Amino acid sequence: MHFFVYLLWFLFYTANIVLAVYFLLPVFLFLIHWILPSSARLLEKRYPKEVDKEFDFAAIITAHQDIKLIPPLVDSFLKQDYKNFIVYIIADDCDITDLKYKDERIKILRPEVPFHAKIKSIHFAVTRFERKHDVLVIFDSDNLVHPKYFFTLNSYFQRGFRAVQTHMLSKNTDSIYAKLDS
Repeated sequence: MHFFVYLLWFLFYTANIVLAVYFLLPVFLFLIHWILPSSARLLEKRYPKEVDKEFDFAAIITAHQDIKLIPPLVDSFLKQDYKNFIVYIIADDCDITDLKYKDERIKILRPEVPFHAKIKSIHFAVTRFERKHDVLVIFDSDNLVHPKYFFTLNSYFQRGFRAVQTHMLSKNTDSIYAKLDS
């Protein structure tokens, strides 16, 4: 009989501890977040600025036989806080009659003979750059760009990084393979 009473007390206190941790953990994590230095401050401390330069970015978007995802991506580029970039859209085997942009930073390139290969599309864009860019960024047509994307990238290159790998999330996650890729 005493065994079951002790077991019930043990389960009762264990359940209370689990619930307390469940409800108090967000508070502890919030406090830790404010106590520890942020990643931006750590970046500035560990990697001080080497140059105070506004890098020139070339963004290549490769599209193959489908341009329906290009307008939202271009719209996200046009909302950038950073202004020193050119977007090269490679429309490989695409109908580009609906792609019209007044902004001179958006360039639409269409090869005469379809490549059907992403690497050939990238090479096609690089050989047609309007100027010598400092940084090259390659996008898929189903990406979107945060308004501070180039501003953030620029801060890394100012600190002497020669290559930066960014985390891209695809909008297109309608299949198992797209979800895995994303």
